[in-house]
Amino acid sequence: MVRFGILGFGLHAVRRLMPGFALAKRSRVSALSRRNMEAARESARQYEIPLAFDSAENLCRSPEVDAVFVTTPNALHLQDVLLAISYGKPVLCEKPMAMNAQECRQMVEAAHTAKVLLGIAQVFRFEDSTARLRERIASGQVGKVVFARSEFCFPGRGHARTWITDPELSGGGPIGDRHPGAGHAAAGRGHRSALAGGLRFSELGRISSGHRGKNCPGPPVVNASRP
Repeated sequence: MVRFGILGFGLHAVRRLMPGFALAKRSRVSALSRRNMEAARESARQYEIPLAFDSAENLCRSPEVDAVFVTTPNALHLQDVLLAISYGKPVLCEKPMAMNAQECRQMVEAAHTAKVLLGIAQVFRFEDSTARLRERIASGQVGKVVFARSEFCFPGRGHARTWITDPELSGGGPIGDRHPGAGHAAAGRGHRSALAGGLRFSELGRISSGHRGKNCPGPPVVNASRP
């Protein structure tokens, strides 16, 4: 049984993570952290989680935590991932991985040096529907893929995660937070990988992205094509 500690227990943990852990047979949540101790204890009580912390370091240090799930705002991913690694804990980090490529390299190098696992929560890579579509593309059933388009949307106005519209925290506002998923999908790599296995980054001749503004609401859009 793998005991996870969730760093930054908030809306995402409530809506997405805890329902999943409730179905898990080989893992459970043993600890959580929030900025406010009273809020942390209330969340722990509500979800029957044994330990509550208001310190990321104390959670990572806990012997009751086998692995750390980082769900803090994007700008904090680097420091939180490195902190968990420094305590020898395997890490699963929410996407986007970091604010830029250099931060990603720091995480990977630190995990490699410490010989601990580092994963990024590109969950759609592991869906059965994605695997089936990948197989069909690889077998040639749909012909040669020359163009892929990915869209992803969510109700952003008035969203409870207020930091998501702050470029300093999310890494470019909603585009920075959401485009990694759409972009990897169009390129056949990841989160919304509807065409995974069709187009590879090494084969791309052109990739473009855009985001509809407040006067024209809609999802982030990413297009990828061969030369």
